[in-house]
Amino acid sequence: MKDQRPLSERLRDEGKIEDAIIELVRERDWVSFAEVDYFFGKEPGRKCSFGITGTAEPNAIFWITTEEIGKPLVNLLREKRVHLHPTSLMTYVIDGCALKMPIARRVPKNGFKTERGVVTCLRLVPVEKRKTPRKGRA
Repeated sequence: MKDQRPLSERLRDEGKIEDAIIELVRERDWVSFAEVDYFFGKEPGRKCSFGITGTAEPNAIFWITTEEIGKPLVNLLREKRVHLHPTSLMTYVIDGCALKMPIARRVPKNGFKTERGVVTCLRLVPVEKRKTPRKGRA
């Protein structure tokens, strides 16, 4: 009998973490880091030590997870196979998880002085650049 589970689950069970993450994002779209953790069986509240941070802004913290999940995620982001998209804090509240630090509303010109959480989701498509500035901005 053919395995009826989604491809992401089959890849996860085969230990193909990067491929499983790609398929998870393809199947669900707008995937939070909390969803990725749940998908790989990480319980909420468990201590983690692998921080996913911004390259241009090291005090921008996207998520803190396990090394087993974090390293493949960082590789996918570096290779631009998945992309970060800004989202609402409610996404993480609904998922039952959030970073335990102040959340950034915007990135200041001179960067953050202390660590700030940046609320994002994973997608397969890159963020579209605005062709015109927002109203009221130069």
